Amino acid sequence: MDRASTWAWPELIDYVDAMARDLTRAEPIHEYMSENPKRIRPARAGDSSLQGVGVPEFSLGVAELAADHPDRRSYAGGSQGAWWWHTRDDTVDKVDMNVMVKDLEWRLPSLVGLLNAKILPYRLSNTAALYRTALDEYATDRFDVSSTRALVARVEQAARAIESRASAPTDEEADRVNAALLRASHLLNATLYSGAGRFHQDPAYPQPLLPGLAGLRELRTLDPKSDRYGFLVASLVRGRNRADATLREAAMALERP
Repeated sequence: MDRASTWAWPELIDYVDAMARDLTRAEPIHEYMSENPKRIRPARAGDSSLQGVGVPEFSLGVAELAADHPDRRSYAGGSQGAWWWHTRDDTVDKVDMNVMVKDLEWRLPSLVGLLNAKILPYRLSNTAALYRTALDEYATDRFDVSSTRALVARVEQAARAIESRASAPTDEEADRVNAALLRASHLLNATLYSGAGRFHQDPAYPQPLLPGLAGLRELRTLDPKSDRYGFLVASLVRGRNRADATLREAAMALERP
């Protein structure tokens, strides 16, 4: 229990990792992320129901059971990977109070730090960079996303301007900046992670980044004369319009906090 396990959406991973280092004096473990913790596509499950409105998630706590622990099973999705999770054997004797206390000792400061921050520690330049990552992965000369790329650069520039501010803001300035960060965060996350949007729920199965434009990968494989190609292009135009509108609104919020 010497190293904390951290997980967060891109805008908060720097904050959470820094908090873990302060608390443990050790590098955190990234158990639920790929090799690059800023390249994350959070799962859509019961514990992740606010993707459609773009509310970011983060976690800092005790790591899962070691791979050689007798209770550990690869198929278990909770309770640190224990086989008894959500079964009739998930009883009070499984509770280790030392683990519970340590988990609270790490989670509570991460929440208090976020609540007490004069300026929210959101790094939306990370989120903008993930838009660019998705566009690079889907790239094809069959569909123009130059407007989207330009808007990604604009958002990234505006976010970095806020992140690099050196002077201490007044309370009024801090309120404006925080409102801008929240507005931009919710906009960017919703389009990056949700296909269903604000008023519906995405199915609870793995989905791609920037789902409105993920069809670009299929477009590369289709006959341009086929019906499927034409229908997909029409869908991608709507996806591009959504992404561009999102990025434009986010940039405007960040440029005039």
